[in-house]
Amino acid sequence: MKDAQGHGSDPHAAHQEGVEKQVPRRFNTLAGGVTVGTKDPSQMTNGELQKEHENLTMHGSAVGRELINMGRGMERPMDMKPDDPMTVKYRAINDRASALRDEAEYRNKMGGRRVESPDGRVKFVGKQPGRLKSGYFP
Repeated sequence: MKDAQGHGSDPHAAHQEGVEKQVPRRFNTLAGGVTVGTKDPSQMTNGELQKEHENLTMHGSAVGRELINMGRGMERPMDMKPDDPMTVKYRAINDRASALRDEAEYRNKMGGRRVESPDGRVKFVGKQPGRLKSGYFP
């Protein structure tokens, strides 16, 4: 079933389409280099979801530590300047990690990996993903 914009009944479809169109970006953090992926989370296996989320969570925590070291630890995300390099890094990592968390949560609720048939129906197969870690640095 599709709505006026051509999206299926999946509530995450519009968000995931935006993820597909992003360009891969590579950043350096205190934890090393990280590449923010662009693969659609609904097309990833549970292992890929967990691996990328764990990596992004570690680097997201490192970016938070960098902000604290720069004296910007109390700065709210909505107060960050959009053209600031730290803001770009922070938002790219956190937006991608959020998309991965959303997909893992969606799969956990529905019972497995999503598979879409040619006629647009969605079914779920396989196992549910494991719990995703939420932070690394205390």
